[in-house]
Amino acid sequence: MTMQNFDFVQDATRAHVDKVATEKVERAWPVQSISGVQSTLSERQFAQAGAISRKSLYEAVAGLSNAALGALAGLLYEDIGGRLVNVNPDTWRIAIPLPWGRLGRSRYNLRSTEAATLRSIMLSLSENTGGGHINWLFFDAHLRHWCLNLADYPTIDHAHAYQDRWPITAKVVLYHWERARDKKRGRIVGAR
Repeated sequence: MTMQNFDFVQDATRAHVDKVATEKVERAWPVQSISGVQSTLSERQFAQAGAISRKSLYEAVAGLSNAALGALAGLLYEDIGGRLVNVNPDTWRIAIPLPWGRLGRSRYNLRSTEAATLRSIMLSLSENTGGGHINWLFFDAHLRHWCLNLADYPTIDHAHAYQDRWPITAKVVLYHWERARDKKRGRIVGAR
């Protein structure tokens, strides 16, 4: 997958989030006024209220994260003559910038907090081998680099099947967003 194709995926994801918000806006929402007369919120007022919704934010970040991981899978499985070009086939080390990395986040159109959230999610998935699934990417803490699990995910179809079965959800983003934000602000996570 080329970066041009990835831009299309990003645009499509953002368009989907906008479409979901627009579908909510198109409904008329009854409101009881002070005088007791039934009125409806205008679409513009509802759109403004929806724009500040944190739920919409977390859903959008989940969609962008899943799109970034889909684009990453396409890049990781690119080959020339059957040999992967962006992954060392002997060590499985990933040789391109990742969406959650300092060099990769802008290439995947992620903001710093979105990238930090995705990094927190991916580290958590890498550390947590429970839950009945083996992760397609993992962090080798001893060598300090990310690897592609070619033993369990030898083709892009396997990686996409993993992403379809265990996508990043708004609930997961919410948890890791707060952790990433607290870490960025220098707070001790878990102490309130």
